[in-house]
Amino acid sequence: MEHKTQPGWKPWIPPKKRDRWERWGLRGKTVWDWINLLVVPVMLALVAGLFTTLQIIYQSAAESQREQALADQNAQFQRFIEEFRVQEASLQAYLDLMTTLLLEHHLRESTVGSEVRAIARAQSLSTLRKQDAEGKGTVVRFLYDAELIQSSGTEGGEEPIVDLGTADLSNADLSSVILRNADLGGAYLSYANLSYADLSHADLSNGDLTGAKGVTYMELQLQSVKLENTMMPDGTKHG
Repeated sequence: MEHKTQPGWKPWIPPKKRDRWERWGLRGKTVWDWINLLVVPVMLALVAGLFTTLQIIYQSAAESQREQALADQNAQFQRFIEEFRVQEASLQAYLDLMTTLLLEHHLRESTVGSEVRAIARAQSLSTLRKQDAEGKGTVVRFLYDAELIQSSGTEGGEEPIVDLGTADLSNADLSSVILRNADLGGAYLSYANLSYADLSHADLSNGDLTGAKGVTYMELQLQSVKLENTMMPDGTKHG
């Protein structure tokens, strides 16, 4: 007997059993599909990990650089403090010694070639070598105020009590200083600041004024400064 299908009905067909590849949507995948599925995520993970590692390394290096920069700045500051302390101690020790030579050993009344004058000269030259621009200016002002570096200003006149010939006065701050009749013959005044200094009748012969600031040959001539065999600020030599 023939079985007739009811109108509107469809015959039931059992579902086809799918294997796991088909269930997971992996059947029919090409090599490039596999690469996209497996290799690309791995590469992305590796790149992300590498980026994170590089970022950590960069941050660590930057932090190390900052710490090193701070350490260098601190060391430089400490060196500056120590140099300043040494200079101040040296300058104070010099002033104390010179005061002693003046008051107790009568330096101002000493004779040419005396031991006390030799000590004063040696200590003055040594201290000047250790000082910065301001310290050198302080020493020169002290010597001038104590009337130790003035000459008589006449030919063959009396020598200064403290001879500053060959003294290192390079870069010295002598701005606005009064050095009338001061004997600085043979001193090295290269790059010294002589702005507004009064050098009337001073002796700068055989000295070196190379690069000295605030003074010219004409200005020195107007102040009647002795300039025999002196190197001028512009590098020329006055005979």
